[in-house]
Amino acid sequence: MPETIACSQCGSPLRLPEAYIGREVRCPSCQETFTARLPDEPRERLPASYPDLQDDDDEEEEARLKRRRRAYEQARRARERVQPHRGGTVLALGVISLCLCCIPAISLGLGIGAVLMGSRDLARMRNGAMDPAGRGRTRAGVVCGILGPILTVIFFAMLIMLTQER
Repeated sequence: MPETIACSQCGSPLRLPEAYIGREVRCPSCQETFTARLPDEPRERLPASYPDLQDDDDEEEEARLKRRRRAYEQARRARERVQPHRGGTVLALGVISLCLCCIPAISLGLGIGAVLMGSRDLARMRNGAMDPAGRGRTRAGVVCGILGPILTVIFFAMLIMLTQER
């Protein structure tokens, strides 16, 4: 599971896999190289190859730790404010609308619901209020939600034309 840490120089939050904790990493913002560790990680757990981090208790190190903790807390709060995506739900509504195009009430209702819900969710993802991980599924659900009612109209137009020819 990725961990959020803060750069020791500029304090900007970075998301890293757990495998990188304790290793040297480079901040993409300020290009500073530092040892990735969680803000609350005790110094005893650091490898012996980093003695400067174990023994350095001066004011500069304390200021860096405060910046890292602050950045870590800000990143944690930002994650808590973001709503989870509903891509699976939007996709399910769109696909069911597409599959049931021979039943107009269901197809139209689910298709319109998928388009409205998906459009609103995509706007929230663009604004940063919703988790963008479900963007692809949400878009696919919106497309299926549009195609379902279109196929319903085509299906019933063909049905009317076939019944009038007899």
